[in-house]
Amino acid sequence: MLETRPLCVCEIQHVLKGSQPNVSHHLKTLADAGWSIRSGRLWIAYRIADAPETPVHAAALALLRRSLKTTSG
Repeated sequence: MLETRPLCVCEIQHVLKGSQPNVSHHLKTLADAGWSIRSGRLWIAYRIADAPETPVHAAALALLRRSLKTTSG
């Protein structure tokens, strides 16, 4: 979802059908690990980081993107 555009927690929560605290916790974990970027004050939007922090991040993201392409079409 974050490949398409930045999303706020409530949008992600709606799609995943999870609780707001649970979704927020996981998004914060991803942001702390460098996988996503938080921006905003009142509404925090999450997006995929432009440049992976490490070669491991880059490889995992490439694998995930490739996997999503093969399963969606």
